[in-house]
Amino acid sequence: MSETVSIRLVDGENMHFAGSSLARTIYEFPLTILLRGELGAGKTTFIQGFAQGLGIETPVTSPTFALEQHHVFFRRGKELNFLHVDCYRLSPRDSEELLASTDDHLGIRCVEWSDRREVPFDGLFILIDICENSNVRTAEVQFSDVVLPSYEQICEWRLHVMLPPHIQEHCDTVGRFSEKIAKHLLLRGRLVRPLLLRRAGELHDLLRFVDFKPQAMPDDFQDSLQEIACWKEWKRRYANMRHEEACGEFLREQGFFGCADIVQAHGDQFFTTPDLTIEQKILFYADKRVKIGDVVSLEERFADLEKRYPDFMLKKGEQWWHSAQEVEKELFEERMPF
Repeated sequence: MSETVSIRLVDGENMHFAGSSLARTIYEFPLTILLRGELGAGKTTFIQGFAQGLGIETPVTSPTFALEQHHVFFRRGKELNFLHVDCYRLSPRDSEELLASTDDHLGIRCVEWSDRREVPFDGLFILIDICENSNVRTAEVQFSDVVLPSYEQICEWRLHVMLPPHIQEHCDTVGRFSEKIAKHLLLRGRLVRPLLLRRAGELHDLLRFVDFKPQAMPDDFQDSLQEIACWKEWKRRYANMRHEEACGEFLREQGFFGCADIVQAHGDQFFTTPDLTIEQKILFYADKRVKIGDVVSLEERFADLEKRYPDFMLKKGEQWWHSAQEVEKELFEERMPF
């Protein structure tokens, strides 16, 4: 399942900003970025912003005459190749030959005039279609680089692990709130993935029971012998892991690597994960705004956490609080809309 979003691009500055924001929502490599749009649509400006967002300091210019340019960037401590290709002057056959010669790249390949190639693309790709109608320029972005589970699949997993209803309610609320934040950012010209965030939110506490604390449970909650036996097996399977790491490992086993990366970083690993993506930040923040099934302020949510997890919050609470505040400022700048 792929995800498609659309953003409005008022001018070159917005185009550059949108490209830069794409660098904060990249999960797997090798990856191909396909760009389509008329001459002067802003494809190169978008790629320049993208390259800057990746930390590339060397000048990125249109490779129309050179056909391809090479740069390097670093992600998660590794040096990766950034390949910029332009098929504007090439025939479909020549475009196919050029791109086939670069299929073995290990980092990111950006292809301007990708529609010159008539053969469908395989592998991980993001398609960016820049168009202008009635003097309004938009970019439609199709993310085909991250596999998403369906909500039906998530419900099956919840049933299989016997996830308590109040945690299911919390996950669904975090998913909806994360999606709401993402859609707000899209309106401001920042590329982000609402559906991926919703699924990650719906999954983030799938294995919450691996580190249950009795004093943290709702007053009316009473686990059954069947639930206890089920959870014991899952705790054995993911021994010595907190629920965030356990859920991330489970999702990787199922083939959902992007969701795994987002889910695993919503707890302590938020502070040790290099190059945090925008979705990782949003999920971390949204989880700190949802009390069971209600969206509340950070103050109310942290007061609840201190009541239910006093020992943990004594050790980690201040760090979590400051990080949540920092993410809030980054997402909403001067005014929090909700």
